[in-house]
Amino acid sequence: MYAAIYRYKHEFQQHNQAQHCATASGGGTLVNSRPCAQALGENTMSMPLPLNVVILASSEAGFHGIKKLSGLSKPGVSPRYTLATLDSPSSRKFSDFKATDQSKVGFWIALDESSAQQCRKTVAALKSNPGYSRGFYDTHLPDPVVKARSMSELQKIIDEVWEAFCATS
Repeated sequence: MYAAIYRYKHEFQQHNQAQHCATASGGGTLVNSRPCAQALGENTMSMPLPLNVVILASSEAGFHGIKKLSGLSKPGVSPRYTLATLDSPSSRKFSDFKATDQSKVGFWIALDESSAQQCRKTVAALKSNPGYSRGFYDTHLPDPVVKARSMSELQKIIDEVWEAFCATS
């Protein structure tokens, strides 16, 4: 009888954990199969903190060569990237910077100096709001704005973002 009670209790806990994780991830897959756990060699039931990243360029031309980069789009639980421009974009691949929900962005990557200035100005305005927080990303990605001077440098930053994302789980 004790074995049956223990098995029932264990199955109930597993069900609740799986349901909680699926809800937290927006109905995605169970967390032990998440890419972070595989990358870190872990098999835990922990969720990384959500992270929205904006990659900002003055114009669409600033994104030339971005298709060659890896890590911008991963299935399941991963950082979410928005490619935005200061100019009004002509393609649906890019967002207008003014239309982004800036209060939900935790990390900014600028591809040129005018974009870097706009990102810094935006972060300064966000920091003046007492309710704004980047959570653990203040530790794992201490500078909320970085500037990539080339696509290879952007790839390194994307890899660092992935490592920080996994470190929050």
